[in-house]
Amino acid sequence: MINNNEQYRGLAKSTNIKINSEPKPHAPEIKKTDTRRGYIVRRFVQKTNDNFSPVSEVSRDGFGMMSANPLYRAVSLKWRITGTKEEIKKSNKASISEQLKIMPQLKNRLVNFLEYSKI
Repeated sequence: MINNNEQYRGLAKSTNIKINSEPKPHAPEIKKTDTRRGYIVRRFVQKTNDNFSPVSEVSRDGFGMMSANPLYRAVSLKWRITGTKEEIKKSNKASISEQLKIMPQLKNRLVNFLEYSKI
């Protein structure tokens, strides 16, 4: 019988993925173009085999690397930053809801619907 560590090593070898690769936390920077557009794209990753593991926000590059890693699940969403408080809250709550099937703990990671907003 093959244990989990052996399975991970075999999977990593077959896909050229580092088993020890960890997500690097990232906080988005809001640019003038983002403010004009009205939203930013936020990217999150979580270990695939643990629904209660921490959800980490990552950069675009980190997202590309981690989403190619079968040991992690990854989601991206549009995060509204302009509008009225109610518009922003409603829009961001809807963005989160769309990703809950993939990453249920996202609802516990993103509790401030006005985060990064430019009101």
